[in-house]
Amino acid sequence: MDTAPSTDLPDLSESRAAIYSGDYDRAHTLLIPFTYGTDPSTAIVKAQIALVQWLIGGVGFGVLLLLIKSFWPAA
Repeated sequence: MDTAPSTDLPDLSESRAAIYSGDYDRAHTLLIPFTYGTDPSTAIVKAQIALVQWLIGGVGFGVLLLLIKSFWPAA
């Protein structure tokens, strides 16, 4: 689907043309601001923060299950 469903989306026709012509370096340069914002290192930091949040959430859930199990009556 080439038609954008909304008018507030960015125009990607220039990057699409670069991809179709095989100029992948130019297409990459055009798409970087949409992917990372202005600095690619911020995407790495955001991904690392998300990983840490996921790990902490998993450990917290495991501790919660152990607490519930400790108060659950034995069968």
